[in-house]
Amino acid sequence: MPENVNIMTLDDYATIEVHPVDANGDPAPVENLRWSSSDSTTLMVTPDPDNPNKVKVDPLRVADAQIIAEADPILGAEEGLITEVYSFSVRPEQAVSLGGSVKVEKKPLV
Repeated sequence: MPENVNIMTLDDYATIEVHPVDANGDPAPVENLRWSSSDSTTLMVTPDPDNPNKVKVDPLRVADAQIIAEADPILGAEEGLITEVYSFSVRPEQAVSLGGSVKVEKKPLV
């Protein structure tokens, strides 16, 4: 499993928001930001209607998948591609307690 895997269950959702920066860490413009899922049967990506840099991620089944963000940097005459990959592991709900109870009763008289 890759490092920095985000663990979630089918009852969860995640949001991802990108903040493009240049080599100095200063905000930098990008264009053509695209979001995709490596497996659309595992993770569904829904763009935020108010913020193109943000998406909601909904798990659809138990499996591993990645969300990919790609954008073109605005570098004057130069062009390229910036890619970020966010890994997720959708897991089933797991027991965290045995939920036992104790019942104390009177012994029968013999």
